[in-house]
Amino acid sequence: LAAAGCSGGGESVEMFFDSGSLRCRGAVARMGEAGAAQLHGGWKFWYANGQTQCEGSFESGGVLQDVDLRSDHTNVPEAGRVGDWIAFTPTGDRAWAGRYKGGEPHGLWTWWYEGGQELARVEYAEGERVGTFTRWHESGQIAEVGDFEDGERVGKHVTYDANGTVRVEGRFAAGREVGLHRTRSARGIIVEEAMFEAGQQKGHRSLWNEDGRLIWTGVYRAGILEGPVTHYHPNGQVAQTGLYVGGLPEGVHTGFDEAGGKVFEQEYKDGVPSCGRTEFYAGGEKRFAGEMLDGEVLGVQRMFSDLGEVMAQGVYDGLAAPEWRWRGADPR
Repeated sequence: LAAAGCSGGGESVEMFFDSGSLRCRGAVARMGEAGAAQLHGGWKFWYANGQTQCEGSFESGGVLQDVDLRSDHTNVPEAGRVGDWIAFTPTGDRAWAGRYKGGEPHGLWTWWYEGGQELARVEYAEGERVGTFTRWHESGQIAEVGDFEDGERVGKHVTYDANGTVRVEGRFAAGREVGLHRTRSARGIIVEEAMFEAGQQKGHRSLWNEDGRLIWTGVYRAGILEGPVTHYHPNGQVAQTGLYVGGLPEGVHTGFDEAGGKVFEQEYKDGVPSCGRTEFYAGGEKRFAGEMLDGEVLGVQRMFSDLGEVMAQGVYDGLAAPEWRWRGADPR
């Protein structure tokens, strides 16, 4: 396709779409007698509909392959791009503009939405983002702002929704989260706070619902749950609390109803329900007590009346359903 579409005297090149419209125009420099024809000097590329796709310059740039010559546009090589480049959408709107140095972005770059509203702006230094990065919503409202250094996020970064509400904010060092990071709902209500160190959660993390009510708290170490974890009912009462070790529940975890009454106690070992589970009546009296092993009900299970009397007892051996012995008549 490329060979069939070429014309000119060796250095100058033109290529065409199957329809006959101009695809690209520029010059090539050959490396040796049989060398590949590298893009060199100023080039301009068009879409099949006649709109400009992009234009800029190369120094010993890449080589156009047949696979790059798509039916409606061209995959333009980035290797060897230098100086100012600009690209457009198939409808003629600006898509982006920026400078290259040795095939890498270098200097100020800007992107646009179709219609002309600025989308983003950032500085590059030999391919790495530096300085302040700013992104906008199509409405013109700022969507994100923050600094970069050597291609990594540094300092405070903030994202906003289209109404201008802060949605996510936090600080970075060498591209990793540090300190307090906070997330808000569309109504501006804080729904998450978490502490970070070197990109990993460390310390307290809290979650709230859309009404601003606390629903969960936990403690992390090196990105893993390590310490007490508490769940809350919508009315603010503790729903469940217990310890996590290495990201797994450990020891006795306790559940409560919305009035603060104890509902159950479940013991864990290495993240698996083990040893025993106890359930309680609303008044705090023991309702059920049973043994467990490796997450399975195993051993003696007892049911109690609200007066503390054993009403029934059964033994699970892991093989067959237990034979329950009831005090008085079997209620079943």
